[in-house]
Amino acid sequence: MEKRKKIRFLMVLAALFVLIFCLSNLSALSSAVSTLFWILLPLLLGLAVAFVLNLPLRWLERLWIRRFGKERRGLRRAVCILICLGLFAAAIALLLGAVLPQLGRTIGGLIDKIPHYIEQINGWWAALSRFLENRSFPFALPPLDLDPQGVKDAVSQYVEDNAHHLVDVSMGAVRTVLVVVFDGVVALAIALYILAQKEKLGAGAVKLLRGLFTEKTTGKILNFARLVENVFSKFVTGQVTEAVIIGALCFLGMVIFRMPYALLISMLVGVTALIPIFGAFLGTGVGAFLILLDDPIRAIWFVIFIIVLQQLEGNLIYPRVVGKSVGLPGLWVLIAVTVGSSFGLVGMLVSVPLASVGYCLLRQFVHSRLKGKQEDPEEELNLF
Repeated sequence: MEKRKKIRFLMVLAALFVLIFCLSNLSALSSAVSTLFWILLPLLLGLAVAFVLNLPLRWLERLWIRRFGKERRGLRRAVCILICLGLFAAAIALLLGAVLPQLGRTIGGLIDKIPHYIEQINGWWAALSRFLENRSFPFALPPLDLDPQGVKDAVSQYVEDNAHHLVDVSMGAVRTVLVVVFDGVVALAIALYILAQKEKLGAGAVKLLRGLFTEKTTGKILNFARLVENVFSKFVTGQVTEAVIIGALCFLGMVIFRMPYALLISMLVGVTALIPIFGAFLGTGVGAFLILLDDPIRAIWFVIFIIVLQQLEGNLIYPRVVGKSVGLPGLWVLIAVTVGSSFGLVGMLVSVPLASVGYCLLRQFVHSRLKGKQEDPEEELNLF
């Protein structure tokens, strides 16, 4: 017993030493963590891709076993992985094939309408000047007469003067694309290896844990891993289902009400719906801006339509089709996304499942502490 206390004391002392060292070298630590992150990025992406592809892979393998039995395990795994990759590639191709042409037509249409926009601005400015003049305001607006051809010439001249900057930006973009493609290929290779050998890798990880820790500690670690896997699986499945539903309903409604850019905006609303809470506002804002440039009145109706759609989806469709997904109260979701937004898009995406894991652990801790007491534990577990 005395020996165990000494070990705990030394561990606490070591933890305090590490904490003080980290706090006194925050800049160097931040730089080291950033460098390590970029080095490990292909591995992290591979793990993420493997996790996402494993969801349909398990479903396909269950169908295979039901139809052909458990024989030919290697063939079953290879065929199911190929089907998953095919579905993944088809989804990306469908998304890009639907969005990119529409995006090009949208940008081209907006450029063609620049003279019309300039004429509108001139008319609004003149009307505002007359309004101020008729009301005898003590100041007058300066004359504004924008020339559409002059604007085009100014843009062309700007492009010519900054051509070398555009070349540098283009070369930087090419380098970035090459790095992204390389990391993507490495991540895909890692993901395929993990999916092909997931049972062996899992058994090896369990053996490693049992070799390093006691059986009790190993059980706790495995239970925690199962909790994380369960929460993230529900989150990914729930968010993807919600994104598909809201994107389809948005497209259907925009076609019925004859709103412009229906396919592009619906795809955008569906993709941004993957981001909890703030994604809906982001997709609505960009969509409303695009419609505003074409027809301001329709832009207002679009915002009203999306608000109604969000209420319908959040209160009726999502609870019935997806369920509570990760089982996290609304206040926790808001706090998680707000904190996660400080770490960019990735932080916003993983903040909710991470908060759900913490919430489940807190519930388990409270439940264990209330056991044996007179209070009913279940009444104390509705945390916010």
